[in-house]
Amino acid sequence: MPKRVKVTSESDSGRNQHFHDNFKNTDMTRTQFVKEIQGGIKNATAYWTVGCTTPTDCNGNGNGIIGSDDPDYYEGHIAWHHLSLAGMTNGAYTPLNSALKLEPGRHIPAGPYEATGYVLRNLIAYEPSFRPGLEYGGPNTGGDINHTNDATVPGRVAESVDRKFDDGLAVKGFIRSVGGTGDNCSGQPYNNFTGAGSYQVANAQSTCSMNWFFK
Repeated sequence: MPKRVKVTSESDSGRNQHFHDNFKNTDMTRTQFVKEIQGGIKNATAYWTVGCTTPTDCNGNGNGIIGSDDPDYYEGHIAWHHLSLAGMTNGAYTPLNSALKLEPGRHIPAGPYEATGYVLRNLIAYEPSFRPGLEYGGPNTGGDINHTNDATVPGRVAESVDRKFDDGLAVKGFIRSVGGTGDNCSGQPYNNFTGAGSYQVANAQSTCSMNWFFK
């Protein structure tokens, strides 16, 4: 069986720019292709016949939103697998249709802190005005993707990054940080991105999960 999607042009730096769907006989720009392969794609197994053969491990639900909570929590990391198969990101990631034992470097890109990684998320379930985003410091090998106990970025570090790139406010702006167990990042529970919490920089035990909203 022929490969479903092939790259038809690249930029001078080697970035894939245009694609052709052999099954539909249609051409796509990079933007169009990204929309096709987002984490909610329900027929990923039809696009890639190698590395994506088990529907329960590789397909999303097709609703156009990268899920971030039950029952679609897995879409936030299988999206990396889709991007990898499409040659649009470095690394190869193994899909994991399970909430537990999400391993940075294996299922998602690893971060600079030990046992941290990046998950693609859509936080519209918490706030209708939110856009898709990138979460850092939530998933680790000891926690679960529902983020009840796995915020890993020290609060003072999260505050410093937020202040440098955004407004320095924990639950305002396009960078928003919340805690896991104990809510010791901003004083807000994990699903509250709109409160008035501030980084608890004086608390040496403060840890945060940071979320960047795409502009």
